[in-house]
Amino acid sequence: MTKCSSEEMGRCNEILLKTLLNLPPKILHNHDIDGLSQIVLHEIGHIVGFSRASYLIDSPDFDYLKGVAGFCHNECKMHPDDVWNNPQAFSEVMNKAEFHSQIKNFSHHSVKKACTKKETSDIQTLQELGKTLGIAQPQAYSLQTLHGNHGILLYQDKEATCCSKSPEILEQICSLLALCSH
Repeated sequence: MTKCSSEEMGRCNEILLKTLLNLPPKILHNHDIDGLSQIVLHEIGHIVGFSRASYLIDSPDFDYLKGVAGFCHNECKMHPDDVWNNPQAFSEVMNKAEFHSQIKNFSHHSVKKACTKKETSDIQTLQELGKTLGIAQPQAYSLQTLHGNHGILLYQDKEATCCSKSPEILEQICSLLALCSH
């Protein structure tokens, strides 16, 4: 991982903050579009510097874990730069993307429920799940969402990035993704 100067870090954090602040109005304006979580994950993935990322919903009450959206930096050449210009077209193009399709079609038993029964670590189990999904060095963040569910962000950083992946930033990212998932 390349170290960034404080000036570069400040610029990255400013861009990240602007992106996060601009997303709620875009989400509200496009609330009825299929694949809204996918659009938000792509927008954030580019800014934060993910190589790969997936967003999943875990429902311990119904014992399921379902993939919602996938981001693979290598597949981004398939879509236009401004995903908000034509979000419907973006969704159609990205439905053909291999990694997103793999995540979107993924379903499993609840990780949260299994971890409670076995008293195993959520993070370790989620990192193992990330490897299964094709994320080489997965990092995991989980956030409780509506109705006792959990939003799970599994991600892999690109080699050189200076944007912060602090718990506060990851919480904001997961919260925005949870608001898009219905």
